[in-house]
Formats: sequence, structure tokens, C-alpha cells
Amino acid sequence: MSPSSAPTRWWALLGLGVAVGGCAKRRPPPPPPDAEAVRAVRFEGNGGAFSGQSDYNLRAVMEQGQNPTATWLIAPRKRRVFLDRDTLELDAWRIEAWYAEHGYFDAAVMGWAVERRGEGGRFLLWDPPASVRVTGQVEPGAPAVLRSLQIDAPKTVKVLVDGVKVEAPLQEGATFEVDAVHATEAMILDVLLEQSYAYARIEKEVNVCPEGEIAGDAAGDAGGDAAAEGGRAPCSPADPKRAPQPEPFVDVAFEVETGPSCKFGEVEIVFLAGKDDIREIDPALIEAEIKVVEGQRYSMSALAQTRQALFGLGVFSVVNVLPQLGDQDPTVPVRIELARARDRQLRVGAGVLIESGKQDVHVSGDLLHVNLLNRLVRVEWENQLGYTTLTQISQLDESGLEALTETSGATLDSTIDVLVPRFPARRWSSATSFTVQRAIEQGFSYWRQAVAPSLRGQLTDELSLELGYNLELVQFLDLAIDPSDFRRTPLGLDFRERYVLTFLRQVLTYDARGDKIAPTRGAYGIYELGQASRALGGDFNYLKATFDHRVYLSLRGLLGRRTRGTLAVRGAGGILQPYGAEQFATVPTNQRLRLGGANDVRGWVRWHLGPYICDTEGGGPDCVGALGVSQQSDAIIPIGGLVSAYGSVEPRIYLPNDLGLAAFLDFGMVWSDLSQVYTPDREGLPVALIPSVGGGLRYNLDFAVFRADLGVRLGDEPMFNKEPRVGFHISLSEAF
Repeated sequence: MSPSSAPTRWWALLGLGVAVGGCAKRRPPPPPPDAEAVRAVRFEGNGGAFSGQSDYNLRAVMEQGQNPTATWLIAPRKRRVFLDRDTLELDAWRIEAWYAEHGYFDAAVMGWAVERRGEGGRFLLWDPPASVRVTGQVEPGAPAVLRSLQIDAPKTVKVLVDGVKVEAPLQEGATFEVDAVHATEAMILDVLLEQSYAYARIEKEVNVCPEGEIAGDAAGDAGGDAAAEGGRAPCSPADPKRAPQPEPFVDVAFEVETGPSCKFGEVEIVFLAGKDDIREIDPALIEAEIKVVEGQRYSMSALAQTRQALFGLGVFSVVNVLPQLGDQDPTVPVRIELARARDRQLRVGAGVLIESGKQDVHVSGDLLHVNLLNRLVRVEWENQLGYTTLTQISQLDESGLEALTETSGATLDSTIDVLVPRFPARRWSSATSFTVQRAIEQGFSYWRQAVAPSLRGQLTDELSLELGYNLELVQFLDLAIDPSDFRRTPLGLDFRERYVLTFLRQVLTYDARGDKIAPTRGAYGIYELGQASRALGGDFNYLKATFDHRVYLSLRGLLGRRTRGTLAVRGAGGILQPYGAEQFATVPTNQRLRLGGANDVRGWVRWHLGPYICDTEGGGPDCVGALGVSQQSDAIIPIGGLVSAYGSVEPRIYLPNDLGLAAFLDFGMVWSDLSQVYTPDREGLPVALIPSVGGGLRYNLDFAVFRADLGVRLGDEPMFNKEPRVGFHISLSEAF
């Protein structure tokens, strides 16, 4: 079979699958004769795309929809979102109410323009209906600003409440929003509940000036009785010391009642009905995770930590931690409701990775048992079968699909993880990982078999320690370069087609992030030491030290309360130091430090920032590694180095619709060894960290962040003069 026939067959099978799937679907009924498909709904007079009043925001509150983009191209018969003029009139009221909730009390929808864009009729095999474009004319008017925020509280909590006022979403001088009133109220209540005031109550009053009817129920929702009569609220007296405030404006007041200071009472555990017997789990294992202690001061954090810890066991599908509040009784009993989940679970899925230098498609199937031997022993078998391509776009342009046979292949990653909790002590666990892997990298592929037992301890809520041992057997395959050429490089790389690697590792992790998926504040750091030694049964002697520290700073004060922003800063690096007899004082190829790609320096092809050697068959004598000059980018085989340093500065902004934007400055470098970091020809200065800049789009999916980044590398190092200057990366997580 020719090299190009396999991809052609794949496309044919894919087309057949789509055709069969399409035939299996039931054809939708034809539209009514007078139906008008809504091609688009647009607005005039509202704000731009990033104003919070975009067309997207306004369409989100409407019942009248529009056809999905490019439906006519994918499936013309599905253009079935039709115009309902009665719904459109009600949508005008919904939009005005939405504006009022965001402080625009005088906003009005002046009318709708319905413009014919297509007359319908038969088109080839389809009968598309007539189509229209709907345009709404909006006049938002002037926004109301918050003139004053007053919080009246007893002296015992006055200092705490005043602290909330500084960080509250409701801020004097800012545009008034109903959501900000509720969020501020919730913040005050959270502080009181955390400080033992289980019966705390807050009364709020919202006064809109000048007095008048407020569109929708915005003021009524925010102010309760203050706006009960016809949506009107009395104006507070003007403060002569305050500068004149343009109208309209709003005064908000909260009155706090704390009630008695409380303690936890009796803790009751109730097992909800289910087919699995809850008695299969040792009660002591459950009780060890309960953070609520009878007689301890009441706090919401203890309730939340208990719920999180019980869910973390992995054996419960329902965990309810419910305080049993009475009539101002200072002793609060707690009821914990639990329902069993299935011990055995099967998960299947698929994924795609696209970045400069590497593309991967895979399917996965995972088996999970969360309660082996009825001791909460967790066993997970993860399997991923895929196809990886390391061809760059430039190679496809030059060589066509034949290039796929040189840098592509099937991949396998099968891992069994066994986790034994509370071993040897309560806050410790034992973990063992068994791995079989076949991977494709630039210039070679390899099989890897590994076993890695470890002990993991939670030292504090934010600090954890892992002590482990690794045993690996690695076999290289399909080398794109003769092994003797590896040994003759200026880097002195000791390449072995088959080797055994053993090493000890100690990993300290610090995690103080508020949100693990899309952090907006806090810090995260991981610091690792490793020792590979012949005394442990391997073929190498070297020491390893790496660090990766990240800090997240909230930009909320700069961007406003409705926009979530973060400044993420990262500093990282590592060093590998061989020692002992010369034949063993080296580092295996796949353990060397590498940079470039989606998660570190994004202006680069994956792993291409750093030392490389050349495929002599593809590059000829003009391709020189180390600090030489590269004449052919497709002749480069990156090999990594023994010293690395890199970092990033990245502001991220998330809009209310979960869309996000990011800009980044990444910088880094990998050196062949420590002697290359300081070079005489640079007068003792370190070789520059090569920067790249760029930006990207984000979309928060709750369980992950979809990310698309475009990076451009800067600098003019001769050894990289033929590397691509642009890197494109798609992933389901932030870079860091």
C-alpha cells in the first residue's frame, strides 16, 4: 500500500460513517407554508462585544432564537428556527428588564425591524423556507451609579463587616447592579456564618433617586419592602459633604442581626436507601473524614470541608451535610446524609491535541474500582490508544502526505494505579503505578515499561509530600539517525537503544489556589529532587532538581466586578547533574529537560527550544547542532539538555458569558550542560532566555478550560534561524 493510500482510506471510511449516521436520523417535518426562518438577530444602539451589552448578551435573555451559524452549509433542512412575532414583542420587555437589573432603569427597546433575506423555494434537493434578519433598536440611557453603601452591624462584628465592604462587588461610584446587591449580601452572611453566627440575618434597603418607577422588578428584587409599592423607593437625604451625583443614582443599606454565637451539637450519620449495603465500608474510615466536632465553634468551613472530604472518598454519589437549626438554639446538631455510588465504573472517551509540531487523536477507556476489599482501596486502569503525527505544516507543503509515514505512528498508554488510603498513617497514602507505553517523538519511537511505588502525605491543608521510587525499562525503535551519530555530537550524548533506569524522588507540592481549574488568586508550586544510581539497579548516575512556582493575582479591582481577571506569573527551571564513573555519569535521552510547546514557551514547536542533533540523511553537512547554524528545520532532532529555565507572565480576562482572552510573554532556554549557561564570548553573561509573545482565546467549560493560543517567538539566535517563528496550540487546560 502506498504511503498516501492509508490516509485516503481513512477519509473514505469517515465519509461512509457520516453518510450512514445521516441516513439513520429521522427527517424533520417540512415547515409551515408561511414560516420565516430567522437568519440572524442583531441589535443597534447597544454596547460592543466586550461591553457586557453585546448582541450575545441580549440574545441570551430572549425566547426568540436564530439559526445556528452556517447551518445552510452543513444541513440545510435544519434551518428550522422560525420567527414568532408575539414572542418577539415579549422579548422587548425581557431585554428592558435585563437592562434594569444591570442599572439601566431607563433602557427601552424602540422596536424591531424584520428584513427579508431569502424568498425560499426549491434549491437543488432542499426546500429552504423564507428567511429574515431581525434587528432590534435599543436605547440604554444613562446607567445608575451607587451613591452610598451603608452596613449597620453590632460592634462585635463591625470590623469583620467593614472588611467585607472593601472587597464587595457593590462599590460606591460604580454602576448599580442587582446581582452585586445579592453578592454583597452573600459575602456578609458568609463571614457571619463562619464566625459562629448560625442564625445571622440581613435586611437590605435599596433607594433609587430620583423617585420613579423602575423597569421590570429590578429594584423590587434587590430591595424587598423598600420597593414594594409599584417599584418605587424613597430617596435618602443628600449628604452636603458629598459631591453632587448625576442622576439616576442608588443608595443601598444593609442591617445585620447576628443572633447567638453557636457551637456544633451531636453529629448524626444517615445512610440513604440504595441497592448497595453501606455497611461494606468500615465506619471508622468515614468518621475519620468528618471535620465537624461536637462542642466546637460553629463554622461553614467545617461543614464544607466535611462534605468535600466525604466526596473525596469516591464511594458516595450523594453527600449532604445539614445543620439542624432550631429556634435560636446556640447548640446546632448536624445531620450527614450519604448515598452509595457504584464501586465499579467504566469511562470511555476520545480526545484531540493540536499544536505546532505535534498532532494527536486518541480514544480512551478507563476501569475504576473505588472500594476494593471494602477498605476504600482505589484501583484505576487507564488505557489510551491513539495516532500521533509530528509532521509540521511546512513539511506537508513540500512532501505531501508521504511525510506522514516518517513521523507518525500508533501510540499506546496503559497504566494501572493502586491507591491505599491511610497507609501507614491517617494523613498518608500508598500509591503504586504500573505503566506500559509506546510513544512517538521526533526522530524515534520507544516502548517504556515502568513501576513506581510511592508514599504520599498531606502535611497541611496546602502542603503535601511524596516519596517514591521508579524502575523503568526503555527500548528505542525506528531511529531516524544512526546511534553512532548520537555519540559523536558536540554534546557528548551517550545514547543507548535499551536501558534500565532507577531513581528515588521526593516531591513537595504547595497548593493555595482558590480554583483548581481556572485559578484567579493564590499560589501553586511543585519542587522535586531525584537521585538515579547504579546502586539502585539502573544504568545511570545523576542528580535532579526542578521547581515550578506559580502566582495568581486577581485583577477584579481594575476590571470591574462583572469581569473576572487574573494576572498569572510563573517561574520554573531545573538541573540534571551526572556523577560517578564516566560510562555511567550521563542522563538517558527521554529524561533530559525540554522546552517548547503548549504548556511552557508557546512560540515554539514542541520541545524544539534547546539543543538538537541532525538527521544526516535528511539534513546533510549543513545541519549543525549545539550553537551552530541550522539549514533545514526538518533535519533537526531535539534532544533536550541538562539545564533549563523558563517563565511566563499572562493576564487573563473572563467575560460574563465564560469567554476569555489572554495575552502572554513566555521566555525560556535549555542548555546542554551547566558550562553552556555562561559563555566567554558573551563576557560571562548567561545565554539569553529567548522570549515569545502572543495571545489566545479561552472558554470556561466548568470541568475544564478550552484554550487556543498563538505565540510568536522573538530573538535571532543563529542556531534557531530555520525554526518556525509561530506556534499554534489547542488544549483543554490553562498553560499553567
